[in-house]
Amino acid sequence: MTDKQHQSYRYDALAELARTMPYEPSSTQLVHGWRRIQATGVGKARRMSPARWLATLGVAACVAAIMVIRPWQRHPEILSYVVDSGVRGPAGEVTAGDVAHAKLAFSDDTEFVLAPHARATVGALTANEPHVSLDDGRTEVHVRHRDGARWLVSAGPFVVSVTGTSFALAWTGGDRFDIHMHSGTVTVKGPVIEDGR
Repeated sequence: MTDKQHQSYRYDALAELARTMPYEPSSTQLVHGWRRIQATGVGKARRMSPARWLATLGVAACVAAIMVIRPWQRHPEILSYVVDSGVRGPAGEVTAGDVAHAKLAFSDDTEFVLAPHARATVGALTANEPHVSLDDGRTEVHVRHRDGARWLVSAGPFVVSVTGTSFALAWTGGDRFDIHMHSGTVTVKGPVIEDGR
């Protein structure tokens, strides 16, 4: 709506109000009303003061910054998973059967395939640092790379930090830790390799 259209709309609204009044205003009341309308500046173009322009510009800059930055902000989300051919316990533990592998498929396309008799526990499932513990046995791990995220896979006292790779991991209840890389790299920390290798 242009300024002229807006001004005309205001005058039409005032005229309609005058027509629908229950009594006829006197000429003195009309003149007095007209002067009050002119004093308020209805119909006149108003200039914004420099301070108001700066405030408006500041608000616009803040809104623009939010619109630009917002898409890059990551909100922590919780990953989900399903277990195929395994037994899922109430506290996140998963056990493979006697002859079948158990597959854990996560919502970020990461997969753990537990060998028969293997046991694992699914811990924290935050999007940036999910955690799975291999309690006993062997697992094949395929982690899809995501910016700003890393998986933590523990086996006994060892912790494997993963950002996107494929490897096999074995832990036999306290005496043997074995990792075999298929692709990518990982960092392992544990009792004899504290600095992470």
